[in-house]
Amino acid sequence: MKTDDAVQYFGSKTLIAQALECSTQAVYAWGDIVPKGSAGELAELSGGQLTLNLDDYPKMKRRDKT
Repeated sequence: MKTDDAVQYFGSKTLIAQALECSTQAVYAWGDIVPKGSAGELAELSGGQLTLNLDDYPKMKRRDKT
């Protein structure tokens, strides 16, 4: 989820912080992409109008267990 899309939906980073019950500073620290956990919450809070798109997040490499 792009931070700009969340801001457009909620109106401001301050309002996003209130919706997530977190600090405004945390939201300002996101950069261009909303962290996955917060993106999931925002998708739910928006009734699905915002979506968590996993393509927005880099793939983490798995380590083989040997």
